[in-house]
Formats: sequence, C-alpha cells, structure tokens
Amino acid sequence: MSVANRYDELTSEQQAAFDQAINAQASGRIVNPDEYNGWVNRETWAAALHLSNDEGLYQECLELVMGKLRWSAGDAIEQFVTEQVEMILFPYEHDWPPTDLWRMFISDVGSMWRVDWSDVAASFMEDEA
Repeated sequence: MSVANRYDELTSEQQAAFDQAINAQASGRIVNPDEYNGWVNRETWAAALHLSNDEGLYQECLELVMGKLRWSAGDAIEQFVTEQVEMILFPYEHDWPPTDLWRMFISDVGSMWRVDWSDVAASFMEDEA
C-alpha cells in the first residue's frame, strides 16, 4: 500500500504534521521530532538547565569553554560532568560524599549519552561573549 493511500487514513492532526514534515524537507529544513524547548532533545535541555542554574556550576562551565572551539568545549563539559556523575555511581572510590545537586542532575537528565554536549557548550560560549 502506498503512502498516498494511507494518507487518507490519518487524522487531520496527523495529516497536518505529515504535511509540515514534507514541506520542511522540501525547503531543506530538517525536522527534529525530539526537539524540546528549543534544544535538540529533552536530555540536552535538562543538562544545560542544571549546569546554568547553579552559580558554581555556571562559573565552572564558563571557565571550561573559555578560548575553546565548540566541539572541544563540549568535550570538556562532558568530561567534567562525567567525573561528577562517577562520584555518585562509584562513591567508594572517592574521598568526599556526593551532593544532592548531582543526584538531581542524573535523575532529571536521564540518558547521558543523548546529551548534545557541544550544544550545551555553545550556550555557555554565548554567555562568555
């Protein structure tokens, strides 16, 4: 069965979404169904929110991105966050107890692998300028 035949089976909302996606594709714009509050996905939004919502983390991220290109700045923030998260996941390997801030970060972000760290870094680079 072709797509044209199945189009009639869609609800009007589904047809509108389908038409929007086809028009966006035809105009060269990429449609991202995971987009969340202007970010590439919810995980990236949540990570950026947590990192920018605490003054200490915000300043740390500004220092991490200073003088770097977007991709290397993203790598630096990812490495910093990974180190902090590992302290939660493996507390017996570290000298100090983890904070609730990082527990909330892990809970709210969820899938760390879905975070677009270069996007997060770009938001701090804009603040740095």
